[in-house]
Amino acid sequence: MQSLNTQKSVQVEHMNTQTYILQVYGVVLSCIISYFTGAFFTLPPLLSVFPSLTKEVDFSSNVNGFITVSTILTILALALMICVAVVTDRRYLTARLITVNLITWILGLVSSFALTEIHKHLDPSIIPTALLITIAVFASLSTVVFFFPSPLYQALMGPCLSALTVFCLLSIVNYFVNSVWLWRIELYGGTILFALLIVVDTHFMLADRLQKDQDPDIVYHGLSLALDFINLFIRIVIILAELKSKDKNKDKKKQR
Repeated sequence: MQSLNTQKSVQVEHMNTQTYILQVYGVVLSCIISYFTGAFFTLPPLLSVFPSLTKEVDFSSNVNGFITVSTILTILALALMICVAVVTDRRYLTARLITVNLITWILGLVSSFALTEIHKHLDPSIIPTALLITIAVFASLSTVVFFFPSPLYQALMGPCLSALTVFCLLSIVNYFVNSVWLWRIELYGGTILFALLIVVDTHFMLADRLQKDQDPDIVYHGLSLALDFINLFIRIVIILAELKSKDKNKDKKKQR
C-alpha cells in the first residue's frame, strides 16, 4: 500500500513538473510573439512615414545608432527584470504577465528602429534565417540542460553576469568613442554570452522547481529565457545583415 502511494506521488510530481515547464515556455512564447508584433508590425508604417530610412547604410559609419539601440534594450531589459523579480505575489500573476508582454512589445518597437537603419541590407531571407538559427540554438542548448544536468551550469552564472556588466559598460563607452572594433566585440561577445545565458537560465528554471519550500516563479523564468532568445536573435540578424553588406561591397568591386 505504501509502495502504491509512493508511485502515485511520483506520478503527480512528474505531471506537476511537466505542467510547470509548459507554463514557463508558454510565457516565453507569449513574450516572443509580443516582441515580434512590436518589431515587424511597426516597421512598414515607419518606412512609409520616413522614406529616407530606406537609403543605403554603411555599417562602419552608423555605429552610434546600433550602440544606442543596444544600450536602450539592455537598460529596459534590466529594469524589467528588476520589476518582475521584486513583485512575486501570485495575486498579481495576471498583471505581471500583461506587463511582461507589454514591455517586450515595447522592446520590439525599439528594435524596429535598428532594423530600419539596416533595412537596405535586410534580404527577405535574413529574418526567417536568423529566427531559425536562434530557435535551433535555443532548442539545442535547452535540450542539453534537460538531459545532461551539471553543476557547471550554475557556476557559469557569475562569469555571465560579469560579462554582461562589461558589455554594458563597453556600449556606454563606445557611444562616445565610436569604435567599430569595440562594437564588434560587443556584438560577437554578446552573441556567445546570451547563448550561455540560455543554458544558465534553463538550469535555474529546473532547479527552482526542485525547491519544495516555495512556488517556482513561472513569469520570472519565462521572461529570462525570452530575453535571452530576443537578444540572441537581434545579434544574429545584425551579423547576417553585416555579412550581406560585405557580399554586396565585394560584388560592386568586381563589377568595377
